[in-house]
Amino acid sequence: MHGISQSVRSALRSIMGRFYYFASLHRLARRGQCVILAYHRVLPCDSSPGMFLQPGLYVTDRAFEQHILFLRKHYSIIPIGDLIHGWKTHSLDSHKRYCALTFDDGWSDTYSNAFPIFLRHNVPATVFLPTTYIGTNRRFWTDTFAWLLANVPMNAVRSHLANSVTHVLDGRRPLDSKFFTGDVPRARYEVFVWFKSVVAALMDLPTSAANEVIDEILRRVGQYPPRTRTFLTWDEVRTMSQHGISFGSHTCNHAVLTHLAPDEVQSELVDSHRFLSSQCINYLPVFCYPSGITNQIVRGIAENGPYEAAFSTEPGAEGLVCSDRFRIRRIQVHEDVAQTKTDLAFHLARLSGRART
Repeated sequence: MHGISQSVRSALRSIMGRFYYFASLHRLARRGQCVILAYHRVLPCDSSPGMFLQPGLYVTDRAFEQHILFLRKHYSIIPIGDLIHGWKTHSLDSHKRYCALTFDDGWSDTYSNAFPIFLRHNVPATVFLPTTYIGTNRRFWTDTFAWLLANVPMNAVRSHLANSVTHVLDGRRPLDSKFFTGDVPRARYEVFVWFKSVVAALMDLPTSAANEVIDEILRRVGQYPPRTRTFLTWDEVRTMSQHGISFGSHTCNHAVLTHLAPDEVQSELVDSHRFLSSQCINYLPVFCYPSGITNQIVRGIAENGPYEAAFSTEPGAEGLVCSDRFRIRRIQVHEDVAQTKTDLAFHLARLSGRART
């Protein structure tokens, strides 16, 4: 589908999803398979997600409830802890299709919008927490950048971005000149494409440097986002812990670990584990790589640390035995691929075939 517009791709996926579902092809999904789904945010279907919130970061509450109803009917939804135990003891049932739900980042809407659905349908899930963000008004730099574009003129943001990158990195500009030259993007779609391209480029920097760039832009424009909370509080985490929701580590600072020195990686993993262990919550010693980015060094530190397993964003399913518990595959689920249960069925069929045995 390369070269086809996003709207056409979405329509084609929807058509294929309906065909796949109503032909009952999803019932042929092989048994003895474990699919771990990765969500981020659940937003009310009657609210606007905002121009710069990428569809790959959320589903609506209506879509999420459809997902749960579909999964309860066709899969055995299992807690992550039970799944890992089943892998270790070889006790999973080859006649069942297993599914586990995970949520990255600990957004506040996990409590306000997803948690009521968990309760209503009595399903378990695991939420991966970046510990220094929980219970605070801190924001990811990507969210602050989105706020800037929504509240500051585009030409000013672009100009300040160029100056801030130069200032923070001592003249070493990691962004292509196309981000700063030529006509200023004005159409909604063009601005969104520019936003995604800049985010992708800044992701190649250490997270601390990307934070510095965005902070420098804020200083230059003299405007700051409201200090509203976007992440869970510890009280919300404790409440969810009492109702079948478990929690794992997503590091302390949600830093891209491959940009850090080995001792910094060690600190991110060990310190977050220690803190979570002390919080009187339903904590599992499992870990999720921020942004799914890892390498052999990071993976080795995770494996030799206090964790039983680590989750990636490598697409695919697992089998009754997990051959690599420190690179567990997950299928990402979000609005632009799974707005309905038929979309979800087709999405799982496309990606879960990449199962390890």
